[in-house]
Amino acid sequence: MDNAMHIVLAADDNYARPLAVTIMSVLCNAEKNDVLQFHVLDGGIRPENRRRISSMVAASNTGVDFLSVSARSFSGMSLNIRRESHVTPATYYRLLLPSLINASRCIYMDCDMICRSGLRPLWEAELGQSLAGAVKDIDEDRHSARLSLARYFNTGLMLMNLEDMRRENIQQQFFLFIKNEHERIVMHDQDVLNCVLHDRIHELDMTWNCQITKTHKCRETGFYDLSKTARILHFIGHKKPWIWRCKTPERKIFWTYLQKTPWKENFLCNALRRVAY
Repeated sequence: MDNAMHIVLAADDNYARPLAVTIMSVLCNAEKNDVLQFHVLDGGIRPENRRRISSMVAASNTGVDFLSVSARSFSGMSLNIRRESHVTPATYYRLLLPSLINASRCIYMDCDMICRSGLRPLWEAELGQSLAGAVKDIDEDRHSARLSLARYFNTGLMLMNLEDMRRENIQQQFFLFIKNEHERIVMHDQDVLNCVLHDRIHELDMTWNCQITKTHKCRETGFYDLSKTARILHFIGHKKPWIWRCKTPERKIFWTYLQKTPWKENFLCNALRRVAY
């Protein structure tokens, strides 16, 4: 499948439903001649849920494989995850991609994203000497100052040059950074990727990772205005569309795609069930 676009996501069982929604949004917007291959970094998805996702993908004549990974890959490393955080060790799994995905490049997507266009233009983007492509982070000013970096990118969406990463043993550099400079890590693997790759990340157009949240910063950075037409919406922060009383802009599009998955559930029914409890 050398002509396939390799799309990678990471999830544990708690994120099986959002994972299915993100995949479905990609499938619904794929161009006629696109060949897609999904890879899921599986941090403990139940067999039943893997089967549901596999059947959903197979119905679109597309492939998906589940790659077993675990936090043991980061054994002995300080990942700085607070107990009350919505972040889990699965967020670090994308650092393993150079050794897990046998392809020259891949598109990595977080499971809190909705795709609204074909991915071919992103897949074919020229990276030059860069090892990855990404969109600037909504809080770039704050995080770049914190880490003394010229730029700071949101890594929820990345076009990754896996072939060159393997050639340069970048994965080992990720591990060394976590081991030796873990006290600098606040934004988890995103900090690791920005610090290790720093000047070798190509800036992508904001439309490929429109970071949406109900904050003034969303308006100040232009992401709010872009959200109506963006190719990929990214529901950042802990207020996700599937969480009760979420007020995030464009949240209803999550429910639109959810109803196309094996987890289909009407927004009103979900609301009534929550009220009952």
